[in-house]
Amino acid sequence: MKKQIIIGLSLLTSIFMQAQEAGHYLHFNVGGGVHDFSYKLQNGTKQNNPVGYTFNAAYSYFFSPYIGLQTGIGAQYFNQLSTLNYLSTTATTDELGRAYDFRANYKNWEENQQAIFLDIPLVLQFRHKLGENLGIIASAGGKVSLPVYSKFKTTGNGEIVTTGYYSQWNTELSDLPQYGFSTNKNTYEGNLALKTGYAAIADLGFLFKLSEKTDFYIGGYFNYGLNNILTPGTKEIYQRDGIYNGILASSQVKNVTPVSFGVKVGLYLQMGKKDADKDGVSDKKDKCPNTPVAAFGLIDINGCPLDTDGDGIPDYLDKCSTTPKEAVGKVDSLGCPLDADKDGVFDYLDKCPSTPKEAIGYVDQDGCPLDADKDGVFDYLDKCPNTPAEAKGTIDTNGCPIDSDKDGVADSDKDGVSD
Repeated sequence: MKKQIIIGLSLLTSIFMQAQEAGHYLHFNVGGGVHDFSYKLQNGTKQNNPVGYTFNAAYSYFFSPYIGLQTGIGAQYFNQLSTLNYLSTTATTDELGRAYDFRANYKNWEENQQAIFLDIPLVLQFRHKLGENLGIIASAGGKVSLPVYSKFKTTGNGEIVTTGYYSQWNTELSDLPQYGFSTNKNTYEGNLALKTGYAAIADLGFLFKLSEKTDFYIGGYFNYGLNNILTPGTKEIYQRDGIYNGILASSQVKNVTPVSFGVKVGLYLQMGKKDADKDGVSDKKDKCPNTPVAAFGLIDINGCPLDTDGDGIPDYLDKCSTTPKEAVGKVDSLGCPLDADKDGVFDYLDKCPSTPKEAIGYVDQDGCPLDADKDGVFDYLDKCPNTPAEAKGTIDTNGCPIDSDKDGVADSDKDGVSD
């Protein structure tokens, strides 16, 4: 275990020494919540929602304004209380070789288990600015937990009543302390046999800007154990010879997989260069040093506002964020395609860009005036919209068939002479 600790500390120290550029942060936090060993007693109960604590120091490096990695070192404290109410029986023999059952009756017997784990995490982080002085940050990954302190201690509450039952005479001996049969209210303590643990971890919290390089953090944490950290035992909790082994050393508990969740607070300290416009990109790398607040969260790795559809209007101003490439150069200040002649067909599609206002409502999908009866006169000018095909070529400027002699019968031979 010492070797693992040394390796972890060496790695952390090496990373901290490199934290001299923008995008590097130190993070310190403390917290508390429910820290549960998450084991099940065969005969008894354990405390629900036991309170524990966490202390952490970490280093973060953000590759972009949004994504980064974090590692560090921390500690978690667990404090679990168990209560036993059951009768155990162990077959044995007395000094004269006579067989009997050694009975230990646990009556509200309480034992407390405590442990401190040294944590080495590695998580992927995501952050997003919600405003000039407020951001959200989330982390997910895993950690290694090394038990550096693990002990049990009885509380002095409850009792163990030991007796000897001789089945051959149907006799139970009690209150004979010289033979190990007595009422025991003593306190005991000892070490727990815990192994290195591995856990999935996740955090979610908020960053409140205190100064140019300092943020206050508050958020929640959740750690879920992935392996059994207990070395299972088969000993009796309390032996005939008076030795107390503890609950976790007995067959009463098979698995211990710690789970913890709660709230923590702390500080994020930015290292390296300044970020004058507060967009999350250091001034050294920022090619757009005056990013407006409205663009926070919508910038690229160079600190410039994103323009996803490439229409020349940054996303934070763009009301038409999926402008097709054919419309590039033909959009308004809000990033929406122009329609200069107001005919309902965007300019990048309009093959008749100067449609007169009288034709609005009478254009096709290309933005050109319609001529439904194909007489050569646009519908918006056509006073005879249903000119028959036979009359084509003998119509006037209003789209109506010509009647040279005004007799009410249209010319038919197209010679301009009345029939």
